[in-house]
Amino acid sequence: MKKTVVILTIIVILQAALNTYFLFFDHRDYTYGGEEKWFVENSPYPETFCQITATQSQSESALALNAPTKVFISVHSKKQLANFTETINNKGKQLDSSNYSVEWYKDHVVLKLYDCDGSYHTYRFYYDD
Repeated sequence: MKKTVVILTIIVILQAALNTYFLFFDHRDYTYGGEEKWFVENSPYPETFCQITATQSQSESALALNAPTKVFISVHSKKQLANFTETINNKGKQLDSSNYSVEWYKDHVVLKLYDCDGSYHTYRFYYDD
C-alpha cells in the first residue's frame, strides 16, 4: 500500500511539473492568418509596383504577456522578392505604425522594424532582384 502511494505521489508531482511547464514556458509557435494583418504598404511609384505585407502572429499562450511578437513579412514586385519571419520586442503590446517605417525610392524600398527600446532592424529590397 505504501509503495502505491509513493508511486502515485511521484506521478502527481511529475504531472504538475509538466502542466506548469506547458502553462508558463511552452509558448508554442504562432499562427498567421488574414485577420491578423499588421500592415500593407504599396509603392507610390506606379512604374515600379511593390507591396510589403506584414502579418502579426498570435501567441498560443495567454500568459505570454511580455513576450516579443513574431511577424511574417512578404515583399513582392513583379516577382516575390522576400518572405521572412522577424521578431519584434514590444513587451507584449499590440504592434502599430510606430513599430515600422517604409522609405520608397525609385529602385528600392527600405523597411525598418522598431523594438520598444528604439533599436531597429533595417531591410533593403531592390525591385530588380
